[in-house]
Amino acid sequence: MTFLRFLLLSLAIVSAVSPALADAAKLAALEDRLERRFDDVVHLTLDELALMQIDARAAPILIDVRPEREFAVSHLEGAIRIAPNATAKEVEDALEVIAVRRPVVFYCSLGYRSSRLAERARERLSNAGIDEIYNLRGGVFAWHNESWPLVNQDGATDYVHPYDRWRRKYIVRKALISSKPKGR
Repeated sequence: MTFLRFLLLSLAIVSAVSPALADAAKLAALEDRLERRFDDVVHLTLDELALMQIDARAAPILIDVRPEREFAVSHLEGAIRIAPNATAKEVEDALEVIAVRRPVVFYCSLGYRSSRLAERARERLSNAGIDEIYNLRGGVFAWHNESWPLVNQDGATDYVHPYDRWRRKYIVRKALISSKPKGR
């Protein structure tokens, strides 16, 4: 009887954890595909970004490449929002003064829009003296899945915008999905 209880308890734990593990595995597979698709963009892991942020004087400029409605729900603290369809010149103009000799890290929900904009702006930014240009691997979904801090205009938040109904599958903590900012 003890073995049977142990087996049932083990199955219950596995079935409770499996969806989160499956979502994380889906996200990792997508991240790998995006790295291959945008192989001329350097993709930072969450840990690599965290290490870069330790020195406030050399901390990277964070560029959120999502529409205002997604940014309003949550974003990385200190991020600047630039539209996903911005031109390379618009990116350069937005960063001209603040990014001198500082790395620039683009991110979006998963990494496609930010990789695309990083790729499009790379040459122009390099010509302007910004040589360290990165994309955050897994985007804000990976950040959120690891329970790292997010903010909105009201301060700290645990919520993340799902981007769309198909991509929400990459979010592990489904109860914290919101299409509208919380606290308003």
